Amino acid sequence: MKYAKAVLLAVSQVVSCPHYLFSADAPIASDSSRETLTNGEEQKPASIYNDAKVIFHAIGSKFHSDLEGIDPGKSIEVMETTLSQFVEQNPDVPQEMRDRISKMQKSLASAKTNYWNCIRLVSLSGEQKVVSEMALQLSQDAKSLADDPSCPSILFMGGHYIHPKGKSLGGHTASYEVIRQDNGKLSFIINDTAKVGKYSGINGNRIRQLVYTDLEPADLDFNFWTHVILKNYMNPVPRAELMDSFYLYVDTKLLKSPNNKMRGRSFRRQELVGEFEVGVCAWKSISVWLHGKISPGDFSENRDSFNEIIYLRFKKFMFENMLANFNPDNSFKAKIRMGEDSKDAIPFLKTELERKIQKMDAKAIKAAAKKVLK
Repeated sequence: MKYAKAVLLAVSQVVSCPHYLFSADAPIASDSSRETLTNGEEQKPASIYNDAKVIFHAIGSKFHSDLEGIDPGKSIEVMETTLSQFVEQNPDVPQEMRDRISKMQKSLASAKTNYWNCIRLVSLSGEQKVVSEMALQLSQDAKSLADDPSCPSILFMGGHYIHPKGKSLGGHTASYEVIRQDNGKLSFIINDTAKVGKYSGINGNRIRQLVYTDLEPADLDFNFWTHVILKNYMNPVPRAELMDSFYLYVDTKLLKSPNNKMRGRSFRRQELVGEFEVGVCAWKSISVWLHGKISPGDFSENRDSFNEIIYLRFKKFMFENMLANFNPDNSFKAKIRMGEDSKDAIPFLKTELERKIQKMDAKAIKAAAKKVLK
């Protein structure tokens, strides 16, 4: 009975106060705080929140559409903007989480800069010396990370990219991260959200990170990063074969023993419709990384409820901004394909945003109840 009352109290507080559990005694921000930045200036509606393609990817659609495929650089910009606004407009986010988010923003900024440099290599408009400059900087970042735990992790956008004549950029995106272990050694993590079962393992609709542990900075040296850049952005072999080449190289370079290669965090894979996955890899590979930084833990059952609630509040904040700024161009004609049928994208996206907001509340209630019962 005591536990039941505690759960009911947690549920009522989450429903009545969207900031519940950020801090036990922190002041609650008023609803008007969402309209004003910390410097008192009125916030202008962000155009990124009124982008149908961004919304399609953010909701994790289970259907194919003309909206599939988004530039990884654009995905990073949305995450950067939303993180900044989330922290600014929620003063009750604890300092420890603010520090963590600050490091995430540094990782995202570096990843975006490197991506814009790399993507020019695909169309052969970038200079080869850029590869050497990036590889050198990334190898130096790995050494700095091993020496100093205050350094942000290294986030790098990879995958395979093709730029056919007369067509737009295509391919597949995966994200790679280098983190510092407690013993000062490094781990190289691959977030590949597509069907790569022979590398990282798929169980139903769940997929696992591929992780190489106990690495030295010398393992992630100039030559390593040069090969990563070339195999991801300048390999002429199309589609899956390119990722095979990358995985084989990483295995040769980083596999030191049967024990330093393992499966890491579990996350939901891209939705499979028919024979093909819905094309949201660029967004999902970054959002999976972001979720892991805010709420660490290989499986949902061993993730801290407090961190998970903050992540859910972040997602709800993003969806609410998208819904509040939802003002699509009437000439917009994109379709959502549902088997042999299709429907206009605009009303579908709005309905899905409303559903997602309700879903975040339901998940937060569940996480709050879990925290109370522990």
